[in-house]
Amino acid sequence: MTYRKFDTGTWGDKKFERLNPMERYLFLYLWSNEQCNQSGVYEITLRRIEFETKLPIKGGSTPLEPMLKDLAEKHKMIYWWPDDEVILVRKFLKRQCQNKQFAESALKIVAEDYKKYLKLFVKSNKELFIKYGIDTSDIDTEEGSRGVEPPLNPGSTLTASVSVTDTVFDTRLNLNPSPPIVPPSPKKTKPGGDGKKPNIPYEQIVTDLNAQAGTDYKHTSRKTQELIRARYNEGFVAKDFFTVHRKKAAEWKNNPKFCKYLRPETLYGPKFEGYCNQRDPPPRLLSEAGMETAKMLENMELD
Repeated sequence: MTYRKFDTGTWGDKKFERLNPMERYLFLYLWSNEQCNQSGVYEITLRRIEFETKLPIKGGSTPLEPMLKDLAEKHKMIYWWPDDEVILVRKFLKRQCQNKQFAESALKIVAEDYKKYLKLFVKSNKELFIKYGIDTSDIDTEEGSRGVEPPLNPGSTLTASVSVTDTVFDTRLNLNPSPPIVPPSPKKTKPGGDGKKPNIPYEQIVTDLNAQAGTDYKHTSRKTQELIRARYNEGFVAKDFFTVHRKKAAEWKNNPKFCKYLRPETLYGPKFEGYCNQRDPPPRLLSEAGMETAKMLENMELD
C-alpha cells in the first residue's frame, strides 16, 4: 500500500473551495488512487475510475466524463488527455515533495515514462525545481503538450500559449522573479561509473521475488518496472531487492493474513528501505525439554 500526504491547506485553496461535493470526491480519488505515482502524472482508464469510484462514465446525476473535463477546463485542477488516458494532477508534486531527492525522482519518472508531457510537467512545477536547484534547461522547450485545457489566450492553442507565456515572463517583461538558469554542470557519477543510466535487471529481480514468494509476477509490467526504477533512483540496487524478498517471504509467506502483501506494490513502495534494513528475528530458543533432547542426541553422536 502506497501512502500519500494530503496537505490540510488544500481545503482552503480557492479552486478547491469552488468544487461541488462530487467533484471534490473525484479529485481526492485522482490524488490518492494506486495508479498515481510520486510525480502525479500517470495512466488510468475511465473504466477503472468508474469501477473504483462507482461514478458512471456517462448518464446519471454525476457522470464521470463531464466532471473530469470540468476539473481540467473550468477549475484547472488537472490536465487530462482522454485519448492517451493520462492524468496530470496539478500542485500534486508541490504538496507532496519534502526534499530534492523526491523532486528529482518525480522528474525522472516523467522523463522516462511520460516524455510527451515532460515540458508541461516542468512548467507546472518550475518554482519547486528552482527551489531545490534542479536544472531543467536541457528539456526540449519546442515539444508541445496537448491536453483538455482552455486556451490561455483567445484564439491561441495550448502549445502556442505556453511558448508565448514562457517568452513574455522570462525575457520580455521580466515579471518572473526566478533567478536565471545556470548552465548545467558536469554530471556527477558514482565511483567507477560512466554517468550512464543504470541497466536495471527487472527480470532478475522479479524472478527472485517469484522464487522466494511463490508468485508469478511479470517483469514486463509497466507498474512493476516503475516501482523498481523509483527505488534505483534512490540508490538501491538488485541485492537490496533480494534482501527484501528473503526477509519478507520468511515473515509473510506462511501467514494467511499477510501473504497477499508479497507483491511489488507493497514491497517496492515507500517502506522499501525499512524492509531492507529490517533485522532478522533471533533464533527461537529451545524449551528445557528440547535442550535436554538436543544434548542427548549430541552425546549419542559423540559416542
